[in-house]
Amino acid sequence: MLETLKRALRSATGGGDSSKPAGREDELRLATCALLIETAMADDDLSEEEFDKIVQVMRERFELDDGAIHALIDTAKEEHRKATDVWSFANQINETLTRGQKIEVMEMIWRVVYADGTMDKFEDYMTKKLHRLLRIDHATFIAAKLKAKHEIEDAAQND
Repeated sequence: MLETLKRALRSATGGGDSSKPAGREDELRLATCALLIETAMADDDLSEEEFDKIVQVMRERFELDDGAIHALIDTAKEEHRKATDVWSFANQINETLTRGQKIEVMEMIWRVVYADGTMDKFEDYMTKKLHRLLRIDHATFIAAKLKAKHEIEDAAQND
């Protein structure tokens, strides 16, 4: 799945030869997008709000244009149907990011979960699975959850 996502990112961003290995930043973008898609689709429904939130957090974190983000999301959605696990994506993040950066990814995941105003049991399961795979302690996991939830609530009140 990672190779398919790498090709999609190179294509969307006008990248070079697809036989060359992608840089660590590209791999991180791909792994992060895949985890966001996997979480959003845990309930077999990618809502418009979740989709919009994925676009927003990917744009903010990685400074990608909408074309690159949409290509990543489309590829990740297709690969989601074929995927058997998320370990490879979590492992890429573990190998690349600091603890603080992994917490940022967990906060991004929570923002996507709460984007549609609900968290169902499948999304809850996925977040718990990812916090263990990303090696984030429980207290930090809950703090990231509360931070994201408050941000979503504050944004809704300001609209």
